[in-house]
Amino acid sequence: MKSMTGFGSAKAANTKLDLEISIKTVNGRFLEFKPHIPRDFVEFESAIKSEIKSLFQRGSVDVYVNRRYKEGGKKITIESNGSLARAWKKEFVKIDKQLKLNSAVDLNHALRQFPDILKVDEQPVINAEIKKLLLSTVKSAAANCDKERAREGKALKKELLALLVQLQAQVEDMKRQKESALKSLETRYKERLKKLGMPEDADPQRIAQEIVVQVDKADIQEELTRLQEHMRAFKTLASKSGSIGKKLDFYTQELLREVNTIGSKSQVAKLTGAVVEAKSIIERIREQVQNIE
Repeated sequence: MKSMTGFGSAKAANTKLDLEISIKTVNGRFLEFKPHIPRDFVEFESAIKSEIKSLFQRGSVDVYVNRRYKEGGKKITIESNGSLARAWKKEFVKIDKQLKLNSAVDLNHALRQFPDILKVDEQPVINAEIKKLLLSTVKSAAANCDKERAREGKALKKELLALLVQLQAQVEDMKRQKESALKSLETRYKERLKKLGMPEDADPQRIAQEIVVQVDKADIQEELTRLQEHMRAFKTLASKSGSIGKKLDFYTQELLREVNTIGSKSQVAKLTGAVVEAKSIIERIREQVQNIE
């Protein structure tokens, strides 16, 4: 069992750059990949996603890629705009003669006024070595994040099993209340018939049949049986690996369904009290299950 919440990071470096990858995961119905990648690494987005999918099956996964290029990590090119420079010089000299200023042509002034005369371009050196370093670092960060998810998963499993024990205690209480509830129902039904003026010569067999019908409607044995089956299946599934969160959520819904049915049949306060407590426990189980991959 693994949680969908985790964090992991990894660092790496070579002669060209320093690299740091951070991965944060939170709950999600499906696997959602959210890359935060510098523009020069966009071409590797698909490869990064493949690394993530190989390890995570559910959850929202944010991948942060930070890099700092070292000397030699970028290819620098300088392009001059000669036509712009010549046009600027021609007009400068023309105006200088007209005004008789005898000013010298100042290249620094020209570059300040017209920075497009010299264009400096820095392009990262992206090659197979960089890609290999990036993906291996992503893999390490993902593995560290997965360890955190597994650690939290152990805590979730412990909590879920403890809640199942509490739920089982309420089920046992329901079993104890079942027989007394049925006897109480039978007694109350007979008393009601008397209050309604049941004739003394009423057919006792017919009355007995009616009592059986009423008692059968209030019987919760089938619901208790299914409830315990779902609990056993839930416990077994909780011990398995892989993506089990959706299945556990299904069993949680079934647990709640059976308890609600028992509650709808309950006609005694003690049984209703056990149902209310059981529903509270199942709600806590449901909250924890939402965190499981």
